[in-house]
Amino acid sequence: MAETTPVNTSMPNWKLEYCIFCVEFYFKHGSFTTVNELFHAKFEAASSPCKSVIQSWVSHFRAYGTVLNLNTKDSKRPTHSGRPRKRTAEVIDDVREAVGNSPKRSIQKRSQSLGITPTTLWRVLKQDLSFSPYRIQTGQKLSNVDKVKRVAMAEKLVAKVESCDSFLGLLFTSDEAHFDLDGRVNSKNNVFWGTQKPSEIVQKPLHSERCTVCAAIGARGIIGPIFIEENGRNVTVTKERYVKMLNEFWKEVESLYPSLLPKLWFQQDGAPAHTSLIAREWLKNHFGTRIISRLTPFEWAPHSPDLSPPDFYLWGYLKDKVYANKPQSIRELKISIKNEMGKIPKSVCMDVMKNFVKRLRKCMEVNGGHLEHML
Repeated sequence: MAETTPVNTSMPNWKLEYCIFCVEFYFKHGSFTTVNELFHAKFEAASSPCKSVIQSWVSHFRAYGTVLNLNTKDSKRPTHSGRPRKRTAEVIDDVREAVGNSPKRSIQKRSQSLGITPTTLWRVLKQDLSFSPYRIQTGQKLSNVDKVKRVAMAEKLVAKVESCDSFLGLLFTSDEAHFDLDGRVNSKNNVFWGTQKPSEIVQKPLHSERCTVCAAIGARGIIGPIFIEENGRNVTVTKERYVKMLNEFWKEVESLYPSLLPKLWFQQDGAPAHTSLIAREWLKNHFGTRIISRLTPFEWAPHSPDLSPPDFYLWGYLKDKVYANKPQSIRELKISIKNEMGKIPKSVCMDVMKNFVKRLRKCMEVNGGHLEHML
């Protein structure tokens, strides 16, 4: 037999001849020491297989009657194993049909109903059928009226983008988000291995410390972060505090783009603080009619976070980065938010706004339906 035939060992340099010799003389003498001495006398090799390797050859021979590696595929052995194949064509067809009938069923329940192990089922799904698990996303239910408003808004904004080349570069889209200090406690990571149940618990406050952040993103970059707080403490966003935040936003815009102030557009959602009388008066005095919000000519549709750049990009990206730094105090949390927001390049902001237009067009295609599962 050719020397390249696979041998049952994790050390591929041993020749088949060496393996056969060691197994044969072990059964003759029953001594690993004697086998080693005879091996050196026979082959004059610089090294000989250790006791554990010879033991594995002997055990394999006793179990299968051969020293060949039965897990190797060749022309005489089309399967990868000496054991009966579990992932047969019939099993694969059964799995395909079962998934087609109930795609949301769990691996555990499906394996029980099919009479195969979860491991085999997982391999059939991933390797034989090339299926992948997808998490079903949840979103606020959209009424028919909501969908009509989303389409109308999308049509109006897309028409504005197409008729005015500079519009996208003059638009800032705004929003607020809460950052909890313990925002990334994962209960699945709180595992204790031992022989007895531990008395330790992970303590978590009933109301976590948090900070509320306002920011606006546009093709030119990001304005913010602006923290909604009084005397260093986080507070609820009221109409008065929102106007105070708008003043801070305006100061930053004024310092960065003074020549563009008469042309800039501002978008916000329809939160009560945003659409209060004093907030609308402030926006009218500073932006005139260049406002995208509720109760304006360019009305922002309700229940549309999937169309808002801060929602579909900024906050998710920031939270991944901020919590990776594991801030231990509100001060550290705020510093991390500022640092990570400052690292976002203008090129990314431009891409986000292009994606905003893409989402508007997609919203029109799906008649105002949800987008997150499509993009």
